[in-house]
Amino acid sequence: MNRESGKARLSLRIAMGIQRSIVEFGNILIQAAINSLGAVTIAAVSAAQRVRGFNMMPVFALSRSVVSLFLSDNAKAVALAARYILITGVAFSKLQFLKKLP
Repeated sequence: MNRESGKARLSLRIAMGIQRSIVEFGNILIQAAINSLGAVTIAAVSAAQRVRGFNMMPVFALSRSVVSLFLSDNAKAVALAARYILITGVAFSKLQFLKKLP
């Protein structure tokens, strides 16, 4: 690793750290607002978050396995892997949205 690539990686890591900090700060604000609504609301939100997390597991598993498979096989497959992940992510999102419709 040379100095230029090290600087580029460091700047990306700093940007990702700032982005994650902003997201987590927003989560703290939302949780504080929910906490003021009572125990029943806290339990409902917690249950909904667990269901959402469980429903998103296939998307995360597919995306991680596909990326590692394509990248280990061929470095030029990055574009193909990104396209596949985007398509499967959109498909799973639409399926979950359609499940919620009456």
